[in-house]
Amino acid sequence: FRYIPSFRYLRKTLDSGAIGELDHVRAIAGHVGLSEFKAEWEHDNNVVGGGALMDIGIHMIDLVRYTLGDVADVYGMATENIWKLGGSEDNGFALMRSPEGRAATLQASWSEWKGYKFQIEVYGDRGMVQASYGPMRNTLIYTDGHGRRQKKTNQYRKIAVQEKLLGWQRTIEKSFQLEMDDFARYCQDGVCGGTLADGYAGFRAVEIANAVYSSTESKRAVSLSEPF
Repeated sequence: FRYIPSFRYLRKTLDSGAIGELDHVRAIAGHVGLSEFKAEWEHDNNVVGGGALMDIGIHMIDLVRYTLGDVADVYGMATENIWKLGGSEDNGFALMRSPEGRAATLQASWSEWKGYKFQIEVYGDRGMVQASYGPMRNTLIYTDGHGRRQKKTNQYRKIAVQEKLLGWQRTIEKSFQLEMDDFARYCQDGVCGGTLADGYAGFRAVEIANAVYSSTESKRAVSLSEPF
């Protein structure tokens, strides 16, 4: 997901300083649940390790870390009130704190009845930038040099038409291609532009999801292991 255009725009905007100093992040990732799965193992926690957090949520956890920075503490709750699958939560909620004290909230859901939703909002002290996929869209709100509030939007109409004709897989395939190009460049030249996720990013995303499960049981915040 880091390579999908709307999320690349979000990171570029954050890095540019357009919204000022980063303050907090809000994110949601969800779909309608069981009807989205083609096989039972896809929602079996004995196979995949959990429910919504380990499914669609794991991608959003990585994007939250990609924008917020590393995570020090997690407080969360996982619930099984909808599908009652036992060990595979249909909703997972996380409140994360970075070492610098910045906050992020995240929900991963298998009961997003309106349909697929994958959206992240990053707030600074001078504005905010939002990125979503399904549909792909950006909203940027910022304060100009005269103190006036400005708004810009990206709707990616060309990509929307391509997805209508060729399917959403076309966009995902393109993002994989960009990711593999970066990986090949890194292997050849040792140069990484910062978008490429490494093994530690994957480890940390799973650790954060598991911290939500631990916090659900203990009803306490969970401190993550020291970065390495």
